[in-house]
Amino acid sequence: MSWEKIFTVTSLRNPDKVWTSAADFWADHADAVQSSNSANDAAEADGTLLSQSSVLNEGGQSVTYTKVYASEDAWREYEAANQDAIAEETTALSFEKVSSRIPEPA
Repeated sequence: MSWEKIFTVTSLRNPDKVWTSAADFWADHADAVQSSNSANDAAEADGTLLSQSSVLNEGGQSVTYTKVYASEDAWREYEAANQDAIAEETTALSFEKVSSRIPEPA
């Protein structure tokens, strides 16, 4: 059964900046998420990570970031294997967990 993780992500570098799109938000933090992007690409290729999406929140100062893993165990394995990449992200971004759950059917 798949496992969904949802975070509200804010910038530690530019906490007052207003972005016009989620893509612009991530582009401004490209150096801090490079390792995580590589880990996500590998996880998508091997089927561990089923999907990921970002939506700019109202006010333009944060994004809601959703990742769906193949299972809760797949998420735990991903997290354990990618601690350095996760730590690198947190130098520029704050990830506040919104939920961890089995996603609702579409």
